[in-house]
Amino acid sequence: MDWNAIGAIGEIAGAAAVVISLVYLASQIRVSNRIALRDANMVLMGFNGEVWKHTFASPGLAAVRAKLRQADAGLTPEEYELARDWTALFHHNISAVNICLRTGFLDQQVVDTYLRGFKKIIEEYPGMKPFLRKYCQDLGLRQGASDWWDMILLLCEYKDQAAC
Repeated sequence: MDWNAIGAIGEIAGAAAVVISLVYLASQIRVSNRIALRDANMVLMGFNGEVWKHTFASPGLAAVRAKLRQADAGLTPEEYELARDWTALFHHNISAVNICLRTGFLDQQVVDTYLRGFKKIIEEYPGMKPFLRKYCQDLGLRQGASDWWDMILLLCEYKDQAAC
């Protein structure tokens, strides 16, 4: 056996090692992505839990939620603050799901489930709509920015085409 043959065998062994390393790396990336997806879902579930924990821990919020079931809630200043804070938590939840969608941490089927839940809550509590519209205005959200926000804006019945 001459040196050229030994060199060729070495090159073949090196190429095989590279292929094996790439296959192993791909499998590790796949596992890492699954863990990241699971973690994103767990964070959202934890956030949802915090929203509802806050909701049930506040005795005054039950009365406010009952009033928010009407489009014209007629809130006292104290109730207005509670309603604004509760709606802010809800809005942050919507934003978190949107971020997870845009970054690929949630697939469309999971996002659609969240959207159905958001839609149900907004329909159940029409008194939240003015608060949601205000948050959209304050954030400078505009119709046409994304299908996601257009759906939220539609649910909160925002009519202004220029802002929010």
